[in-house]
Parts: sequence; structure tokens; C-alpha cells
Amino acid sequence: MANERKLAVFDLDSTLLEGESMEALAKAHGNPGRMREINRESGRKGMTRRNLSQRAALLKKMSLGEVAKVGRNLSVRKGVGEMLKELKSRGYTLALVSGSFDVPFRHLARQNPEFALFDHVYLNRLGINRGKNRVSGKVSVRVKNNKGEILRKLQRKLQVKSGNILAVGDAHSDVGMFSRAGISIAIGNATESAIKAANHHISGNDMHEIIKILDLRNGTK
Repeated sequence: MANERKLAVFDLDSTLLEGESMEALAKAHGNPGRMREINRESGRKGMTRRNLSQRAALLKKMSLGEVAKVGRNLSVRKGVGEMLKELKSRGYTLALVSGSFDVPFRHLARQNPEFALFDHVYLNRLGINRGKNRVSGKVSVRVKNNKGEILRKLQRKLQVKSGNILAVGDAHSDVGMFSRAGISIAIGNATESAIKAANHHISGNDMHEIIKILDLRNGTK
């Protein structure tokens, strides 16, 4: 296995982040309640083009300055940087597959350079009115309830065996990734469907636990 290709795939919100980036955006824009409702339903039932469009519409006319500020101030879970660096040192290709919006992520990554370690990033593209430097209220959907299919294509492209795939997430939309991974981990306050589908659950906030799980599975600790 040491010389075989390995792939680690992560969700973003409530997985690598302590909370939900879309809720943080909506809070800054003055309408957090409806965003929270949509997110909770999406977490239980999965992302759809409809509920992603609803979330983008709630951010209509939000200034790009506000979006940038929110992105810079998103809270990253404890140990994320060290965990990602350790996976890279072990030969893992890193992929981020999330229904989150791309614009705040760019500012998050500038503030937290460990996110530059990702080799592949799949996010939804938030529509921008460039003339006014504001959110248009539309979204170009790339990631919805299709994370398993995205992982399948990436697995084929990279020629990685399922047993060498690690998938980490917290919601129903991550179940498809879990089904294709040799090691699947539900994080934190994950949905019931995610916990049932995963073969491990980390209830705490320390991402170093992921490395401990890998070591136990590989018999190195």
C-alpha cells in the first residue's frame, strides 16, 4: 500500500470548518434564519439545485467586501493544517468536494494557507454582478447530491483503489462519497444518515483523530 496511489476527500462546512459558511454569510447579510432552515433540511435530505438556488438568492446584493470578510473569519477546526500536511507526507492526493460557494472559500484559503494543499477543489460558483461588486443571487451548480459520482470520476482519473480512499464529511450529501471509500469518517454533529454510512465517527473537534484512525487501520499504532 505504501507505493499505491491514495486519495483523501473532504467536505468543507461543519467538517473542516467548525460551522456553516453559508449561515455565516447570511448572518452578515441580515437573514440567517431562513438560511439555517434550508441548510438543516439539506443536511438531512441532500443538496439539490433548488435549495442551492434558494441559498444563493438569500445573499442577493451582498457586497463582495462583506463576502471577503466572512471568508477570512470562518473558523477552521483544530488540527486541520497538521492533518492535511500529514496526509500529504503519506502520499495522499487531497480533494475538497463541497456544496459551499467558491468566493468565500478563496478568502478563507488566503487566510489559511493549509487549504492550498488541496490538489482538486469542487465548489459551487456564486454569481457576481461585477459592475456593482455584489452577489447576483444566482449560482452555477457543480456540487449537489452527486458527491459519490464526483469521487467516482476522480478515482478513475487518478487510478486509485477504493481501499485507498479516505472520505470525511458530516451530512447526507456525503453518503455517496462514503460508499466509495475504504475509510469513511463522519465528523462532529453529523446527520444520522452520515453516521450510519460511515465506518468511523469522530464526535469531538480535533482533526488529529483522523490520523489516529488511519494508524489503527494500518496497524501502525
